[in-house]
Amino acid sequence: MDNPSLIREASGKFGSQAVVVSIDSKCNEDGQYEVYRNGGREKTGILAQDWAKEMEYLGAGEILLQSIDNDGKGSGYDIELIKSVASNVNIPVIACGGVGSFEHYADGIEAGATAVAAANIWHFKEMADRHAKRALKTANIEVR
Repeated sequence: MDNPSLIREASGKFGSQAVVVSIDSKCNEDGQYEVYRNGGREKTGILAQDWAKEMEYLGAGEILLQSIDNDGKGSGYDIELIKSVASNVNIPVIACGGVGSFEHYADGIEAGATAVAAANIWHFKEMADRHAKRALKTANIEVR
């Protein structure tokens, strides 16, 4: 965040497909999604959808969108956060934070994410890859 021009430089040198910008966000008192930095400890005053648009303008090829509010809870992705960012950019958005069941993956895609990510569920479920693929196929979402 201190040097946004780095995005332009990196995408110019390596191509936008090689530049993924991670956005950590929390819902503030006004119901707006604000970008945080330094491990979620520092408010920036910048709205997530505005920062995502700026990063796209500078050459980012994808956004990794992390919900600080939902991270580790297992309650599912922050659907409103995904909608607010994905509807404001023309680059892929990868949703992250909150997965507790493999069915949550489909929820993230249906909210507008191009791809979904998770961590904890992969550590605590046996044959996680099979369960994830089955849940996505059941929701008619294409899986490789």
